[in-house]
Amino acid sequence: MEVKRLFTWTVCLNNSKVVAEVCSSLSIMSYVGNTDSFIRNTPHFIEKLTTINIDSTELLVSFDVVSLFTNVPVDKTLSIVRNKLENDNNLKDRTKLNVSAFMELLTLCIKTTYFQLENDFYQQDFGMAMGSSLSPIMSNIFMEHFEETYVKSYINKPKIWWRYVDDVFSIWPHGQDNLTDFLNFLNNIEPTIKFTLELKENNKLPFLDVMISKNTEINSNFQTNVYRKKTNTNRYLNFNSNHHLSIKKGVIKSLYDRAKLVSSNVNFFNQEKDHIKNILKENAYPINLVDKAFLQIENPSHNNNQQRQNPVANMTIPYIPGISEKLKKLGNNFNIRTAFKTNNTLRSILTHTKPINKEQNEKKLHISNSLSMWKTLYRGNIKTIGCTDKRA
Repeated sequence: MEVKRLFTWTVCLNNSKVVAEVCSSLSIMSYVGNTDSFIRNTPHFIEKLTTINIDSTELLVSFDVVSLFTNVPVDKTLSIVRNKLENDNNLKDRTKLNVSAFMELLTLCIKTTYFQLENDFYQQDFGMAMGSSLSPIMSNIFMEHFEETYVKSYINKPKIWWRYVDDVFSIWPHGQDNLTDFLNFLNNIEPTIKFTLELKENNKLPFLDVMISKNTEINSNFQTNVYRKKTNTNRYLNFNSNHHLSIKKGVIKSLYDRAKLVSSNVNFFNQEKDHIKNILKENAYPINLVDKAFLQIENPSHNNNQQRQNPVANMTIPYIPGISEKLKKLGNNFNIRTAFKTNNTLRSILTHTKPINKEQNEKKLHISNSLSMWKTLYRGNIKTIGCTDKRA
């Protein structure tokens, strides 16, 4: 089946990375995360969860912002950013760019959202582009403004409102009827910003990769364990994949570390360890390797790592079995840290700077796609703006 190759035009994709770096140097990121509602990641959420209690009359709920990135009102968000820059007394200490120059560059990268599908060009005419480095920054800036302006001022506001990008964990103390009114209030503020609501089921509520439930032994506190969505396939990097062993050990360690972080008691932790062993076995990992990795994590003295000096340089090379290991060993002799990478990525397969001809197309593995799918993904916010020459 013939593939339709999609690639975002480089003005948007590449320059947004540059602007994201400029945002960092301007400390635009410092405008994000200063509210009580901000959740940085799962460890941050677990840490905050240990500081609160819930009464028997309070409801444990979660909200989800529907397709946040592609529904963020861009012009309004740009106005919010401009206002923050203009009221930043320390901005001149961080950059020589004036506010107008920066806003012009930012607007260019955010609104230049055209892409090519085969020989036709399309443009997303609303919301933030999926995959843009700026989308999380701008979405968080808008949502924090939304929360400070509307959520905090609501007469029956939530006891707890913690948000990670488009997912919200909340404790509601005002009863079910008032909760419905609050949801209707949220959904009538911005035409494109809509929330869905989920109540706890069987005294449990999932948020991020955490399943939260009330602790039956301590009436007011929570207990947590690892949560996996029903759509989870338990597919991880296969042990037979062409990757260095250290990366495969990293898979084991990351799963172990999450289990240790999220499991609120020993029983949950042991259950999760058994589950990790089973799913890694399904992905061709030798059980003795998994057990050894667990032992090394639990008992750091089993590691033979010697204290190393700071590397004089870093080297990233493609991973080629038998060759890359020798180069890494050679680099170690000169205190050079070596990392491995693969050149076979989805981006290298699916994105191109120009359409490929039929003969080339038949030689490659393709994934069927269609414009209708992209319209569904972007909720119809794309339009045709032109086409290229269709000569062979």
